[in-house]
Amino acid sequence: MRLVAVAELGGWAAQRLGGAGRRDGLVRRAGPGAGDAPALARVPGLRGRDPAGGCILSYGGSSVRGMTSRLNPYINFDGDARAALEFYRSVFGGELTLSSFGDFGTADPAVADRIMHGQLETPAGYTLMGSDIMPGMPFSPGTTMTVSLSGDDADALHDYWTKLSDGATVTMTLEKQVWGDEFGQLTDRFGVPWMINIGQPQG
Repeated sequence: MRLVAVAELGGWAAQRLGGAGRRDGLVRRAGPGAGDAPALARVPGLRGRDPAGGCILSYGGSSVRGMTSRLNPYINFDGDARAALEFYRSVFGGELTLSSFGDFGTADPAVADRIMHGQLETPAGYTLMGSDIMPGMPFSPGTTMTVSLSGDDADALHDYWTKLSDGATVTMTLEKQVWGDEFGQLTDRFGVPWMINIGQPQG
């Protein structure tokens, strides 16, 4: 089975810290014109420097410029990233790592409990990442990407569909389509759109 983002989501969680650069290894400015560059933070699974500075970025230990890499959805939320990622863990299982802005020294109560970076690693090999935007930032859920689940393990994919459907808006019922596969689409309770395609096992 595969889990992919059909379209790219903009914005790295670490670019939302703002404030002055620090030299303690947690937050620093990157690249030329550091006064205008986004702040960067070291959090589990996220390290490196801003692409504008021409430096390496890395998620989950895989460098963008390295020999190995991976592509996975990175989903933005408006204050409910923790609940959303915990929900996805209930759907897919696996290990969830969450780091809040407060974990890295932000004292502002409006920001401290928001998730700066969350990462779910599932037994099936999927990786989901997400974070909260900062208060007041524009937020339009579900308009920039769709998460696609596909494969031929019908039992597992039907189970994911059932769990994701809890509180969701189903836009296309999961059923056999003219190309021979089962296919369905829904928008989950957090406003994230999903599509599931169940193919026939290869002989």
